[in-house]
Amino acid sequence: MYDDMFFYSIGGFALILLITFGLGGFLLYKVMRK
Repeated sequence: MYDDMFFYSIGGFALILLITFGLGGFLLYKVMRK
């Protein structure tokens, strides 16, 4: 049970990081193109 909770917490944290870096990279790309 604890292993599942640990897995889901890591997965959620990784997903948040992925979205954050994705948006940050997209904005940085648009700024650099100017």
